[in-house]
Amino acid sequence: MQLAQTAFSEGNFEEAQKRSDEVLALDGGRLDAQKLREDASAKLAEAEAAKKKAARPAVASAKKPTAGPARARGSEEPTPVPAAASGTPTLRLLFDSPISEGHVMVAVNDQILLRKPFSFTRKESIFKSVKGTGTVDVSIPVQAGPLSVKVWLSGPDIPASTFATATTQMPNGGSRVLRLDYGSGHLSAHIQ
Repeated sequence: MQLAQTAFSEGNFEEAQKRSDEVLALDGGRLDAQKLREDASAKLAEAEAAKKKAARPAVASAKKPTAGPARARGSEEPTPVPAAASGTPTLRLLFDSPISEGHVMVAVNDQILLRKPFSFTRKESIFKSVKGTGTVDVSIPVQAGPLSVKVWLSGPDIPASTFATATTQMPNGGSRVLRLDYGSGHLSAHIQ
């Protein structure tokens, strides 16, 4: 955890994220590791967005028309490809939780991409809380190609941390639904 904190303070967010993942693999309930990983991921996403934004003007200027044959009136421009087809593939996690609170962790191709605490407990009065159920619904950006997905579920109402796996082929710009089911101490994962 100290290596992760040092890397983050030095601005090495990839290293901070990697070290936080290592801590979470050993102890999935460490809130400080979860927060550091989320902060590092946010910094990496900001840097990636800034890099893409800086690259856009260069791409736009490269596409300026040059002198060439004139087009006849009425000729049609080619239809642009929809943005969704060239966007980032998405894996959508859906978990109709029968338990009131816990943590879901998802690794794709051995890289932890999600560590999500959830709680459906609500306060009824100052001294009384009521346990409820609900749905965890999170979209996870992933890479195109073959995906090996590993999912962990832990929480106070779960006797031991449970684990499930699934695989899929992710198309460019596509999306899939990762549905989790938990019952009788068993977790299953299905990708649709």
